[in-house]
Amino acid sequence: MTPDPDNSTLQAGAAVHGAGDPRGVLSTPYSLAASFRNGLALLRPVVWQVLLITLLVAIPGGVVRWILRPSFAGVHYWLDYGSYLYGLLVRPACSAACVSLFIGVAEGRRLSVRDALREGWAKWGTVLWAQVRCGVIELLFALLLVVPGIFKGVALGFSTVAAVRLDGEDPLEVSTRLVRGRWWLVCWLLVVSLALGFLCSTVASVPLMIAA
Repeated sequence: MTPDPDNSTLQAGAAVHGAGDPRGVLSTPYSLAASFRNGLALLRPVVWQVLLITLLVAIPGGVVRWILRPSFAGVHYWLDYGSYLYGLLVRPACSAACVSLFIGVAEGRRLSVRDALREGWAKWGTVLWAQVRCGVIELLFALLLVVPGIFKGVALGFSTVAAVRLDGEDPLEVSTRLVRGRWWLVCWLLVVSLALGFLCSTVASVPLMIAA
């Protein structure tokens, strides 16, 4: 499998959708700074739609856990499995819907929340299968040693996006092709993204902890 240094795979995805690259996202040479700059450019126009989709998925799960909150262990045991099953069934569609919003911005297509959810559910099976395969493969590599697991996890980091964007191709192979030749850059991008996400979630949880 050859690398994809010029983003030809992603540009082919735009051709599949019959769209261009009005923001120049797909033609930008890959770098850490360009990734964050483009990421903010893609998020800014649809941030409220992304938040709404996230809440539509998170609130029902939270309500169920709040209603079924007795303290005896048996209920909690099954509740944990129910919560896991809910996430397994719903989160792939949520992820696909958010990715569809970002792809729409990149290609000059403005999607409503309804359109994004429709596209997300249409890709539910493909995204779920890709995520399950990623989890199994990463676990198998991690059982060998931690380092191979990390290496494979980074290589498969774009599988969900590939599953949403490209039809007729294996999203795991597409992700591996995109990462090959720039593994360290992608690794640092993921590390910084996770750190920022953890920081934001920690700051947001402080008022809740104080109120509790």
